[in-house]
Formats: sequence, structure tokens, C-alpha cells
Amino acid sequence: MNGAPFFGELGAVSQSIADLQIALVALGKGIGDKILSKIVVDGIMGPKTAAATNRALTVHLGSGQAPASLRTGSLSQSVITSQASAITQLIETEVRRRGFTVPISKRVTTRPRVVAKTTRPKVTVAPTPIPTAVYATPAAPAAVAPIYRVPAPAGMDLGAVMKWTAIGLGVIIVGGLAYYLTTRRRFAMAGLGELPKHDLDTLEALVDKEGSVLDVIEGLSQIAFEKGDHLRSNWQDEPAAKRWDRLGKRLDNFAYSLRSKGYVP
Repeated sequence: MNGAPFFGELGAVSQSIADLQIALVALGKGIGDKILSKIVVDGIMGPKTAAATNRALTVHLGSGQAPASLRTGSLSQSVITSQASAITQLIETEVRRRGFTVPISKRVTTRPRVVAKTTRPKVTVAPTPIPTAVYATPAAPAAVAPIYRVPAPAGMDLGAVMKWTAIGLGVIIVGGLAYYLTTRRRFAMAGLGELPKHDLDTLEALVDKEGSVLDVIEGLSQIAFEKGDHLRSNWQDEPAAKRWDRLGKRLDNFAYSLRSKGYVP
């Protein structure tokens, strides 16, 4: 990538790390991942840059976009620094594949910025005298009329009213629960919302072949992104493409949540 405007910072910096951070930010802004989009482009390798790099390689890049040696989720800062250029090319390729743009690289330097300090003059403000009227004795509070309960109409038994009210609410609750259970059982017997047996067998065979449910979920996420790109490029159907993009993003986040909790069946 070509050079760009100068910016400086304190500490050791690396141009290859700055290029990697720019690619991470571009990917994060494109797919809505705040962990990636909030990375500071300063050319310095730190824990946040390392965590974002591991997240991008394991969550947003499938097995076909990056080698398995880089998708372990536990790359150290030294390993990422030594392979920063290769990782940057992989992430930039994924950014362009999803239809997003990688900004021009920023040139980094070890020269610190010099900021002139200005001293504001101290201003002394004289205290404002308080008028004597403020210390006047407050007036006594106005008398508050007592609150009386409204008596029940003659001949009305409040106990009986409360009793029948409770009975009516009980009947409504029991009837609603019975209707819910009956409807749920009828839907379950009809098999609504379930895949056919042969489709479930095919899905189980795919999970056994890949060796992990997370790989299948990440594959579904990649398919959703590709369908969105197809609708956007060939049919110019932007609303439908955005719906597929949102689905792919949710599947990405779901797979990352399972992987971060150690659930890797």
C-alpha cells in the first residue's frame, strides 16, 4: 500500500503492524464488529491488536481463507509481528471479497509529537455578598387536610367481591394455560418447524465430516454473505442483500461466542 499523511506517537512502531491494524479496522467497520473497528492505528503491537487479529482469523475468515496454523485463536504477539504482512494480505482479501474498501496505509514514525503547553492566568473571583433577606425566618407550612377513605356503598360486601374476583382470575389463567398446552401439542404432532428425517441425516453427516459444529455454523455464515453479494451484484436487490449480510453477521457472532466459552464439540 502507498504512503499517506504523517502521524506520530511515542514508543517503538512498525509499518507492517500499522497496515495490519488498518485492515482490521476496515473489516470491523464493514461487518459491524466493534472489537475490530475500535483498534487504534498506531503501529504498536499490543494485547488488543493481538486479540483482534485472532478474532478476525478464527471468526470472520473461514478455513478456505486462511491456513489452519493461523486459525488457532491463540497466536502470540511475537508470532503475529513476524507474520504481519501475510496476515494483512489475508484480511485485506477478505475485506475486498465482502465488497468493502481498505483505506490507504498511514506512514508511521518514532518521532513524538511536540505539543506546546499554555498556562492560563489564574483569575480570583471575589465572593458575592448574600442579601440579608435570605436569612429571614421561613413561613410556617400550610395545614394539610387529613385524608379520609371513601366508605363502601351500603349493602356491598367487599369480601365477597374480592373472592369472586380472585376466582375469575384463576379461571382465566387456567384456561389460558390449557389452551397453550393443547396448541403446543397439536403443533408438535403436526411436525411444524422441524426438518425432514433425510435432511437431518444429511446435516448430521456434514457435522461428522467437518468434525465440529462450529465449522458448519461458520460455513453457513459464509454462505449467507455470498448470497448477499450475489443479490447485490446480479439483481441489485439491496434490501434482500442486507438481510443476508445481517444473518451472516449473527452466525459469525454466535460461532465466536461458542468458541470463546470453550464449546467446541
